[in-house]
Amino acid sequence: EMAVVEMGANAQGEIAGLSRIAEPDAGLITNIGDAHLEGFGGRAGVQRGKGELYRFLQAHGRPIFCWWDQAELRALAGDYQPCIRYGSDEGVQVRGRDLPDTGPFAGLQVELPGGAEPLSLHSKLIGAHNRSNLLAAAAVGWHYGVPGPEMEAAIAGYQPGNQRSEW
Repeated sequence: EMAVVEMGANAQGEIAGLSRIAEPDAGLITNIGDAHLEGFGGRAGVQRGKGELYRFLQAHGRPIFCWWDQAELRALAGDYQPCIRYGSDEGVQVRGRDLPDTGPFAGLQVELPGGAEPLSLHSKLIGAHNRSNLLAAAAVGWHYGVPGPEMEAAIAGYQPGNQRSEW
C-alpha cells in the first residue's frame, strides 16, 4: 500500500534528482544536522540541500511533515499548507512529551488532534534523539489514519538492529 523511501545525499541537487525519480506523495526531513558538511558546504548548505524535498512537494501541492522544534525546518516549511507540524511546542498538530521512567529507551506521550486519547509510545530505541523520530512516526501514522493502539503496538514491537540505536 505504501513505500517509505529514504533519500540520502551529500551534495546540492541530489535530493532534487531523487525527488523527480521517486515522485513522493508526502515527505519528511528528520532534521538538519552537521552530517556531510564538506559536500554541502556547511550547515546552511545542508538546509538548502535537504530543503529540495520540501520544495518538490510544495511545487506539487503535496503534504510535508515538519518537526516544528527545529528552526531550520520551520524556516523551510514557512506557512506552506498542507504541513503537518509535530513537536513539543504549542501550535503543532501532533505534540509529544517525555514519558517518565523509560530508562535508556526513548518514550513519549503523544497528543493527537481531535481529542483522541493520548498515545503512550514505548520503544526499544536508545537515545533521546530518537524521541523526535517517534513523534515523526506518530504524525505520519495519524495523517494516514493508523489507529492509536496500532501505532503503540508497532513502535513497542520494533526491534532495532544492525548496531543502530541498540542496547
